[in-house]
Amino acid sequence: MKNQSDPTGQYKKNRSRLKFHSGIAVLIFVFVVVLVYAAGVIGKSFNKTQIPVISVKYDVISVSKAFDGAVIRDEIVYASPSGGTLEFLVNENEKIKKDAAVLRLKDAGADPVEADLESLNRDLFDMQKKRGPISLFSPDVERINRQIKTLVDKNIYKLINADAADIYALKESIENEMNLRNQIMLSENKGAASPLLNKKENYEAELSKYVTDVRAPVGGVISFYTDGLEGEYTFVEKENLTREQIKAAPPGSFGYGGKIVKEGDAAFKIVTSNEWYIAAYIENESADGIRPNEAKTIYVETDAGYANLETVVYSVAKGEKESYVLFKMTKYMLDYIDARNVRFKLNDSVHRGLKIPATAIVDRTFLKIPVEYIGEGNRVTKSGEERDETVSVSPFRNGTDADEGYVYVSLDVGRLNLGDTITAPGCPPYVIAKTASVKGIYTANDGVARFREIHEDFPVAAGGYCLLDPVKNPGVRTYDRVVIDASNVTDNQIVN
Repeated sequence: MKNQSDPTGQYKKNRSRLKFHSGIAVLIFVFVVVLVYAAGVIGKSFNKTQIPVISVKYDVISVSKAFDGAVIRDEIVYASPSGGTLEFLVNENEKIKKDAAVLRLKDAGADPVEADLESLNRDLFDMQKKRGPISLFSPDVERINRQIKTLVDKNIYKLINADAADIYALKESIENEMNLRNQIMLSENKGAASPLLNKKENYEAELSKYVTDVRAPVGGVISFYTDGLEGEYTFVEKENLTREQIKAAPPGSFGYGGKIVKEGDAAFKIVTSNEWYIAAYIENESADGIRPNEAKTIYVETDAGYANLETVVYSVAKGEKESYVLFKMTKYMLDYIDARNVRFKLNDSVHRGLKIPATAIVDRTFLKIPVEYIGEGNRVTKSGEERDETVSVSPFRNGTDADEGYVYVSLDVGRLNLGDTITAPGCPPYVIAKTASVKGIYTANDGVARFREIHEDFPVAAGGYCLLDPVKNPGVRTYDRVVIDASNVTDNQIVN
């Protein structure tokens, strides 16, 4: 039936408009709420503190402590007798005999005479080679050439694995043969060669006025490297070096051909013995197992890693906190002939395990609660002034053998604290007064920080990492995401 009071139906039209506008208002309100929520989430994501994580890997690290050592050799430094230009007649690290010519000192006047003599020697050598078979000494020259070839043929394959001493021995043999052959060829005073030989003698006499040959007063191994400390680090003082001397890093200098020196400058040194020492101050805890006269392998730091060095412990002088230890060697002196300072380890402690940063490890405190006070559903009844309160807890684990009968529970400030009183049916009130410290890390595999107990097996190594034994740490696995800095995270925190 038509409404008599609204014959035009205006009332119904107004009512429909009102419903329409109300619906739009509701939609706008919902949209605004969603927009504000989204803005808050986005804002939080931008302002959220980034918590770095790292993936656990199975790796190898060295955890041995390295010590500073000083090298002591039986060495003598020889000064230049006059100023001039150095010209070495032997090679670096070559073994020489007493009175062997080591170097030649030339002043400026020697240069033009030496150039003329070198040119004359070339002319003489060419002339003698052309004479060939008619030379009186041609059989001798041919014999020496054959000897040189035989020396090279016999030793060519040995050079692959030869040490420096073998190489120098072969070099010296070849040079001696070549010098003998050249002297023979240049000494035949016959025919056209006579005037040139006479002229050669005159040049040599003139050159001797500007050149001084320096000879070795003792035999040994020659080195052009000197550091100015050869007079302090001696066999006489080998048991008396100070800590400062052990750690001192001398600048050192290296002689070379063509170097201009003044009178008194260090020219070279001769090491007279294969016996040498390394002196070091070692903390008593590490030195306790070191005994005099016992064989000891140490591991010396090199550019390629750590090299084994066989030693004999010469002496151990124990102090209040450190021991002065002297290691003696009779081999490999050439490898350390230009070294004064070394870094070494007493053992080659390389370990394998799960590698984690030391900063990821944290000590966390747990409340110790007797197991009988943990109710069904891991609930604890806490006594209050007005009424008791039931608190849900997350037991971390049961106590150790020494804590048998206890459960470790997270300290939850505001809900369950040290000093709270808890009750249980048939048990007297118990005041929480005991805590336990547990070492662990935070993993974040699902984006949530979760504490995992660990057992450290090795101390922190160089680089700030340590290793975990997988067998003793079943809660940590390869490729776990571990929070790098445990001080920046709490349990159940969201981790990016």
